[in-house]
Amino acid sequence: MQELLLRGLPRERALLGRRVALLRLERAWSWYTLASRAGIKSVQVQQIEEGRRDPGFSTLVKLAGALDLRSLDLLLVPAALELSTLAQDPHDHEQ
Repeated sequence: MQELLLRGLPRERALLGRRVALLRLERAWSWYTLASRAGIKSVQVQQIEEGRRDPGFSTLVKLAGALDLRSLDLLLVPAALELSTLAQDPHDHEQ
């Protein structure tokens, strides 16, 4: 499977946000639950998922740990996860 290493550009920021959202929703977690497990604020999770925030290295490490992933695995986005999928808001199912 081809993968894209995120580079912090707007497109990649959006892909990272989508990936974090999908991983969180697969676990049926709220923003608060992920944030609590990662030791960050829920608003940070929301902004990352919406592509409005560039997470720092320590935040990426915390998120990966909370999601039970290696940090690098969080940054390796499957090539199949295209921006066109961003049209489907992962927060539509948010409670």
